Amino acid sequence: MNLYWYGMLTTGNVEQVAGLLGQLLDGKFYTAITAYPTAYPPFDKENLDMDVRMDVRTSQKLSPEGTRNGKAITWSVEDERAHLTIYDTYGLYCVDSKLQGDRARNDSTYQNPYFVFEGNRVTIRHRAPAGNLLVWTFAVEDHSE
Repeated sequence: MNLYWYGMLTTGNVEQVAGLLGQLLDGKFYTAITAYPTAYPPFDKENLDMDVRMDVRTSQKLSPEGTRNGKAITWSVEDERAHLTIYDTYGLYCVDSKLQGDRARNDSTYQNPYFVFEGNRVTIRHRAPAGNLLVWTFAVEDHSE
């Protein structure tokens, strides 16, 4: 699988992004990595302290069981916001965006989700509703051995 696409999630591209996620992950095992980086005030004036909390789950699969519409990746546009949810064997991942149209300028503060599809993985950078930066990566595993 060699998918290459990047951009901010918008009301105009949420269906396309959901489709790319399906192409990448449907029927495959993948590793889900979630990271929560936090910057702390420096102890001195020159060095910023960072902490990254990570959660790694191997051999995950999309799982539509128990969803309302029987789909493991769902999307909608409601109240002028794009909503996208991924259901897998661990739980669910939800993102939403207020950006309108098909494309939007990149936002380095990640107030809206930014997706990067690179080959056999996708990385999503976004903010939790509380404002914390989150980085999620879903990487397809090679079980050909």
